[in-house]
Amino acid sequence: MQLSGSIKPFGNNLLVLKTFLMPISIKVKKDDQTQMQSFCVRNNFNISSEYKNFSLQYQFNFPVFMLNGAFLSTTENASHLFASYKLKEWTFKTGLYWMGMPSEYKTKSLPESLVNYSTHTQIFNNKNMFVLGLSYDFSSGKKLQIQKKLENSTAPAATF
Repeated sequence: MQLSGSIKPFGNNLLVLKTFLMPISIKVKKDDQTQMQSFCVRNNFNISSEYKNFSLQYQFNFPVFMLNGAFLSTTENASHLFASYKLKEWTFKTGLYWMGMPSEYKTKSLPESLVNYSTHTQIFNNKNMFVLGLSYDFSSGKKLQIQKKLENSTAPAATF
């Protein structure tokens, strides 16, 4: 089961709040009939704004521990900021991954384990990783005009 949705407080794309929540429960039964259980709620949040040809987007989450084999491991943290400008069919995009923090990974042994194991890895080279993107929308022309008349929207252009 998952819950996802978006809220537009002003009724347009000036401010859009999106969320994704997925409760996960894992139960593993070993040969000796002992059980290992893990419960978490995976999450992802997105705040975006569009005004004319400019857009701004911020993505973040709260890492949670999930059962990964005989260990509990966290999901990857996120704190990403992107900005873009659209000029005709061209889109210029820039962004920061892991804004203000390094990418971070944690692993620990289960409480039922006979061995106490834990790791905490931070990759500081990723902190404030700066990216640039340029894309071109090849889907222009009569076909796009027909789709607009049918009240359809085209998918965003691929970024490379």
